[in-house]
Amino acid sequence: MYGFVFLDLAKAFDKVPHKRLMEKVANHGIGRKLYKLIKGRLGSRKQRVCIKAFVSSWQAVLSRVPQGSVLGPVLFSIYTNDLDEDIRNFILKFADDTKVFGKVMDDKDKCKLQEDLNKLVSWAQRWKMEFNVTKCKVMHKVKDIDAFVRVQRRFTKRLPGFNNSTYAERLSRLNLPTLELRRLHSDLTWCYKVLFGCVDMHSDEFFVLSPNLQTSGHHYKLFKQRSNTRVRSSFFTERVINIWNSLPSDTVNFSSPRLLRLGLWTLEERRSRCDLIEVFKMFYGYTEIDITLDGNDTGLRGHCKKICKPRFNTDIGKYFFLKSSH
Repeated sequence: MYGFVFLDLAKAFDKVPHKRLMEKVANHGIGRKLYKLIKGRLGSRKQRVCIKAFVSSWQAVLSRVPQGSVLGPVLFSIYTNDLDEDIRNFILKFADDTKVFGKVMDDKDKCKLQEDLNKLVSWAQRWKMEFNVTKCKVMHKVKDIDAFVRVQRRFTKRLPGFNNSTYAERLSRLNLPTLELRRLHSDLTWCYKVLFGCVDMHSDEFFVLSPNLQTSGHHYKLFKQRSNTRVRSSFFTERVINIWNSLPSDTVNFSSPRLLRLGLWTLEERRSRCDLIEVFKMFYGYTEIDITLDGNDTGLRGHCKKICKPRFNTDIGKYFFLKSSH
């Protein structure tokens, strides 16, 4: 099981003190000219309060980085760059949002995660920041499918008449697929829906089509990026790629499910239907085109309106209308 803690810094951009920020800017090796430019940009800001006809005196702004600018988020990232120092679990940062997560299997793992949270709180107090407790959330998620399998094993074994059967026999008698197979089916279904626009999601936000289409298989293979962490390999967008790319093109028709959902025929079916309609018109005089019946096939099974099939010495002839409509 994995524990996730989502943290949010309260009024983060407004609370960054300029004096402490410039210390970190200097420690990052920012050049002298650029350092003076940033300091002048922050030090030149003033504010005052207006209430009806009363106006206060101007006061220097001693904290806050400007939002809605290019410089603001960069300065905030510099200020919070050391937030993850000495953190033992995984941590992800984006602007004022922070996510800490790690594997939690016993009390030791719980203590390790709590120690990381204590370090983050200490960092916030030391640098005059504060976490918004009302927006901070904790989530527990089971990542190991074996935990679900153990639950299903115990449940199916308690059913009347299933006590002496093996787990595989119980699933067979109950007509239940394994959890691994169910997840695989769900992954492939959602992968198809995302790629072919069956859901309101942009496929380029999840997958990238492989630039190498010369290999065997279908033409919708996905590009798999290298992953340096075990956690990332468990993500849906990572674990489904190998299975999806291994699907053979001769057994999967990617257009049929989508056309069936939209109530449309494939182009091949539409062309065959159009050919048969034209042949029917020729037989029953709806056009001025004559058609030759095959007099040698009257004794064979089927209807009596069989057409004489012309012979061609080239492959091009098989694409002619009368050749393909037989």
